[in-house]
Amino acid sequence: MKSVFTAMAVSVALISAPVFADCTKIVKEVDYELLHSSVDSKTKSQARELKKQGEDLCKAGDQKGANRTLNQALHILSPS
Repeated sequence: MKSVFTAMAVSVALISAPVFADCTKIVKEVDYELLHSSVDSKTKSQARELKKQGEDLCKAGDQKGANRTLNQALHILSPS
């Protein structure tokens, strides 16, 4: 019985790992833009808040919500 639970835990970890990795990749992009963007401090503050929300969503397993929020942060950091 213990081995069944172990196998299930490993399966869940393997399935959710790519989801978390995708979020962390976007977080790194936001971090880079926060350092290199020429937007004003108010905009950077908004982006930091979106980044935090995105990280929280990512940790909670909400891939779609995390990506949407993190991409909003990227969008405001690189105005065209």
